Amino acid sequence: MNKKSIISLFLFAALVIASFSVVSGCKKTPAGNDGTAGSSGTVDTSEDRIYPNLPDETYKGYEFTFDQWDIDGWGMIQDISAEASDESKVGTAIYTRNKKIEEQYDIKISLYQEDINSIQQTYQQQVGAGDQDFDVFLVRSHEMQFVLPNDLCIDLNELKYCDFTQPWWDQNSVSQFSIAHKLYMVESDITLRDKNATACVMFNKRVQEDFNIGEIYPLVESGEWTWDKMIELAKKATLDNGDSVWDQNDTWGWVSLDDLTYIMLHGGGARYATKDSEDLPVPGFRETRTVEVAQRISDIIFNEEYFFHLSKATGDNSGDIFADNRALFYTDAIFRAQDFNDMEADFGIMPVPKYDETQKEYGHSVSIHFSSALTVPKTNNNLDRTSVILEALAAESKYTVIPEYYDIYVKVRNTRDEEAKDMLDLIFATRVYDLGEFFQFGTFNSAFLRIWTNNTTESIATLYQQYDSKVQASIDDFIDKVVKEFRPSPIGYFSVAAVRRSGWNQKRR
Repeated sequence: MNKKSIISLFLFAALVIASFSVVSGCKKTPAGNDGTAGSSGTVDTSEDRIYPNLPDETYKGYEFTFDQWDIDGWGMIQDISAEASDESKVGTAIYTRNKKIEEQYDIKISLYQEDINSIQQTYQQQVGAGDQDFDVFLVRSHEMQFVLPNDLCIDLNELKYCDFTQPWWDQNSVSQFSIAHKLYMVESDITLRDKNATACVMFNKRVQEDFNIGEIYPLVESGEWTWDKMIELAKKATLDNGDSVWDQNDTWGWVSLDDLTYIMLHGGGARYATKDSEDLPVPGFRETRTVEVAQRISDIIFNEEYFFHLSKATGDNSGDIFADNRALFYTDAIFRAQDFNDMEADFGIMPVPKYDETQKEYGHSVSIHFSSALTVPKTNNNLDRTSVILEALAAESKYTVIPEYYDIYVKVRNTRDEEAKDMLDLIFATRVYDLGEFFQFGTFNSAFLRIWTNNTTESIATLYQQYDSKVQASIDDFIDKVVKEFRPSPIGYFSVAAVRRSGWNQKRR
């Protein structure tokens, strides 16, 4: 057995299966909604490359334009366009990708960036006026709760040449974003912001050594990487500095912010919203296990024996606790790791642990605040051209851009952490797209997110009961606006949500 981990072997096997499907000309059926499918973002280490099945077309210099969200001061990674002068490896890869597709299809790829609020207005104005200023919109995921109910984008299944079973499309987004078997938004290897927005656990190797924590990476392969194990190790690394005052000057086993709530919820296999047999959202917190997982998160975030909420750091010594070697674990989105490039100690990247050893799959939240959602406006007047270019860009990105993106996190102080690559493979293959988070049904996700900030000490079951009717009403309203089809009832035709509320769910044959 060589040094490749079991994780890499499983992913390689999945790629071989995908290759066989392409060669045979058969379409694979997208995976179910359990988040077990392989995802885009994994680096292909085989010599066999999969090529998209696309027509030999050119488009006479057509300017193919993306409109992408941005926020001044956030320093969002640029993933659609790069100049030839960009000397970064990722920037060079993006430029190379674009030039190849531009030359192959005789197009010009252009990018227009707008503030998160103005891009919504542009989207609505374009569709309302029947214009085609932009071929593709990359709205911040948080704003999709306004885009989709306003009927601005197409069902991506209309894109004839986009094969959403291919590995450059995130299979988890394909299955989990599906609503009534339609796909209005998707994630792919074209963009990197969704990768950056994916949750992980970072661990400080200096603290690991100082507290004799032992090897951490092998816990993933052995199946022992669970909440109990993480808490056990966090307790070992928690130490008062001698002044008997527990604050940012002490060493902590685990640090994070409010984001810990949804990161651990999804990591623990729970969801704000699940889906029923008709591929429609239903409240997730009506499930006993979900409430159990959420209550445990509340117990963790309020536990001062090993957990430190970073918002408590104050004064002149409120610098980064993790970078200053005073925290073993730090839970956040992957892009935060770039903040530690200059720290003296090395650090590793781990998946979010499973709730317990009976949980089948890991789960990694994708922050709606930092990610983009790829959508195509209803006014797009050439869907065949759009589908060819998107498929070509996604396929080329997998082999050109993604390997360079990986190097940002695999290289640690000029050395290579090969285990980190395996962890990234696993993390990106098990990403979670929770409709309850993306569309914020009943605003309960916001209430749960702020349990520490708002000092919500009541039980999670009690907290949710205050929101259950709002969540259901929000879901019903969402379905009424988004699902453009009607189902029969014994006394006439009603919207899908109305039929569900009535309890009558028989389809007319």
